[in-house]
Order: sequence, then structure tokens, then C-alpha cells
Amino acid sequence: MISLVFYNIFILFLCVAVGLFTVRTIFKKARKDKESISFAWYLFLILLIFALDGLRLLFSYLGYSQIDRILFYGLFVVAPIAMAPCLYHLVLKIGFQEKLAKIAGLAGSLMMLTVLLLMLKDGIKGPIITDWGNQYSLLGVGGIVLNIGFLGKYVIIIYDLVARIGNWIKNKRVIDSYKWFTSLTIFLICCILAMETTGLFAAGWQLFLFRILFLVAILINYLSYTSEEVMTKFEKL
Repeated sequence: MISLVFYNIFILFLCVAVGLFTVRTIFKKARKDKESISFAWYLFLILLIFALDGLRLLFSYLGYSQIDRILFYGLFVVAPIAMAPCLYHLVLKIGFQEKLAKIAGLAGSLMMLTVLLLMLKDGIKGPIITDWGNQYSLLGVGGIVLNIGFLGKYVIIIYDLVARIGNWIKNKRVIDSYKWFTSLTIFLICCILAMETTGLFAAGWQLFLFRILFLVAILINYLSYTSEEVMTKFEKL
């Protein structure tokens, strides 16, 4: 019988494969749209985190716990870089100036760099091992700062999602649906990373479920960026 952890490993690498194809499509179709390109860079960096996570789970299953631990730290090396295009994308999309979007991206990167330094100082807790995989969580101030960062991103994302639904209802038609799906994808990423790094649900089946939802979101992003409506819009840029 196949171990449950391999389902998690498989879905992680499947997300990476499908996600890279989606990233390539966005770079090709929307290369003149700063909002879309920043999302593509963010997605690419998140896929790198997913690849490290898949390797981490594989080494853990094979008994190489030290490599598993090192790769977990590796996730937080990529995270400060990924935070910049994420916040730039979100702030730019909700209608603020590009200068403010750049400041938000830089501030987010510095915050995640602070989390990394605090994590190196205070260490990590775990692993919590289950049939589905394992999990670590941050100790001390680093964990608190990380949770504040997640909360801030949730507020921005939910504001954008609700505002777009409100505009659709007001205008009685769907406008720029691909923007809604990019925000939904970032929301799912936040949920996955929050569960991954805060010890929620003890590395259970919930992580596997959210990764499947993330895979579906990636596919929807690909379909939305190749739709006739979006293609026509980007051709005019």
C-alpha cells in the first residue's frame, strides 16, 4: 500500500509542473502588464518553495531528518524574495500607485527577512510527524511576526476579493475575472503556508486538500490568461 505521505509529495510536484507551465504562459501573454508579471514572479517563487517542500517530505520519509530540517529553513530563504512581488501585485491591483506598491513589497521582504533572522536565533519546533507528512513551527518572536504578516495579507486579499464581487453585482457582469482568480490563488497559498509553518492541523489531510485546491486554482489561472477576453485586452497594451 502506498504511504499517505507520497500523495502529498506527488501533489506538490504536480503543482510545480502545472504551475511552471502557467507562469510561462503569463510571461508570454501578458509581458507588458506589470500586475500580471508580478503575479507570475510570485507564483514562480512559491513553486520553488513547493519543490523544496516536496524534497523535504521525501528526505524525511527516507530517514534523512537533518536534510529535512535544513530544507525547512530553505523555505524561509526564498520567502523574503517572494514577498516583494506578492505585495507589489496586491497593492497595485487594488488601485494604489506603483510607488506605494514598491514600498509595500520592500516592507514585506524586510519583514520576512526579520522572521528568518529570528528563526535562526530562536530555532524551530518539531517535527510533528503524521501519516501525511511532518510539520515544523517557529518559536519565539519570529512566529508572532510571521502570524502578523499572514494576517495583513489576508486583510488585503479579502478586501480585493469582496470589492471585485461587489463590482460584479453592481455592474451586473463579470469584469476582469482573471484578477479575482489571481487573488484567490494568493489566498490559497497563504492558507497552505500558514498551516505549513504555524503547526495548524498537525500535518494532516487538510494540507493535502488545500494543495489540491491550489492546483485547481493554477489551472483556472491558466485558462483565464488564455481566454479570448484577456488575450484581446493584452494585445492592446
